[in-house]
Amino acid sequence: MLTALAAVSLLSCAAVATAPASTATTPTLRPVLAATAAAAPTYYVDSARGSDSAAGTSAATAWRSLAKVTSGTFAPGTKILLRRGSWFGKGFELAESGRSGAPITVSTYGNGARPVVSGGGAHGACILLSGSYLVLDNVSAARCGYSGIGVSGDHNTVRSAYVYGHATGVYVKAGSDYGTYTSNTLVDNNIENVNTPSPGGDDSGSFGFLIHGDRNLFSGNTVRGSIARSYDWVWDGGAFEIYDGDYNVITRNTSIDNNNFSELGHSKNQASVTGNVFTYNNISARCAECTEARGLIVRGAKVKYGPDYGTVFSGNTVQLTGPTARGVTCHAGCSTRILTMRDNAITVNAKLGYAVWSDAGFVQAGNRLSGRVSMGQ
Repeated sequence: MLTALAAVSLLSCAAVATAPASTATTPTLRPVLAATAAAAPTYYVDSARGSDSAAGTSAATAWRSLAKVTSGTFAPGTKILLRRGSWFGKGFELAESGRSGAPITVSTYGNGARPVVSGGGAHGACILLSGSYLVLDNVSAARCGYSGIGVSGDHNTVRSAYVYGHATGVYVKAGSDYGTYTSNTLVDNNIENVNTPSPGGDDSGSFGFLIHGDRNLFSGNTVRGSIARSYDWVWDGGAFEIYDGDYNVITRNTSIDNNNFSELGHSKNQASVTGNVFTYNNISARCAECTEARGLIVRGAKVKYGPDYGTVFSGNTVQLTGPTARGVTCHAGCSTRILTMRDNAITVNAKLGYAVWSDAGFVQAGNRLSGRVSMGQ
C-alpha cells in the first residue's frame, strides 16, 4: 500500500599554458586528451583477489572491498568496474557526481555472473546513488534490508540490474528526478517493512519500484513477485508504486504476479500527483496468491491519497485471473481530469472481478475489455 517513507565532486580544471607571443603555435589535441584521461581513470574491484592497499587502477591491482568506492573521490567520466563472479558482503554509497556527457559509471569486467552486493549498506540499501549523473550497470543487489538500490541524485541511470529479496527493489527517493531505469529485473521483493495488526492502515512494502521522484523514465524492466501477506490489506505490494511522484513515464515493462501493477497517491506534503503516463506495458497476475490483483489504481479528490491528475493509461495489455481482480480502478471522484484510458486490452473473467471499475466517467477510447465493467455506480 501507499507509504510516506522518505529516505561534488570538484571538477579539476587543467590549465593549458600558452607559449610567449613570439613563439606561440596552434595547440594540438594531444595535451587536452591526456588531461581528460588523467582526470577520468578506471578503477577495479575484485572481492576474491583484490587488496584495499592496492592502487585499484588495473585488474592486477584491484581493490577488494566496496568501502573504497564509498570513501573515494572520483572525477566525471570515471569508471568503477566490479569483477564478475564477485560477492560483496557490504554495500556502498556513491556520493560523487559526474556531469552531462561524462557520468561516473559502475559496471563490470571479466567473465561469469553479475557481481552480487549483499548485506547492509548506506541507509538500508545495498547500493545508494546519492550523487548525480551516475550510471549503475549489470550489478546484482540481494537481501540488504529495505531496498536493493536507492537513488537520491538527479540524471542517474540504472540498467540491467538484478534485484531481489527486499521491501523495495529500487527506491527512487523524493527529489530524484530525470533518471532512466532500463532492462532491470526485480524479483521477489516481497517483504512488508511495516506489517502490524494495530494500528490499521499502516502496512507497507513489497514494492518493485517505489517512485517518489519526478520526470523519470522506466522502460524494458521486468518485475515479478512483489506480493506479500498484510494484516491491513490481506495482500499488499506493487510493481511500480508512485507516491508524490509527478510526470513519470512507465513504458514497455513486464509485470508478472505482482499484487498491483501501479497504485498512485501522495502524502500531506503535496496536494496531488500529476501527469504520470503508462504505455505498452504487459501486465499479468495468475499466481495462487494473486486473488485480488489490480492493474492500475487511481483516485479522485475524495480521499487523502488523491487526486491523481492527468494519469494516462494507453496501449497496455492486462490479464488477471484472481476471483476479485480488477484491471483498472478509478474511485473517490474519478473524472476526465483524473484518467485517460485508450487502446488497452484488459481481460478479467472472474465472476467477482472487473475489467474496469470506476465511480464516474473518464476519457476513454479504443479499449478492448473482457470482463465486467462498472462505471458511475
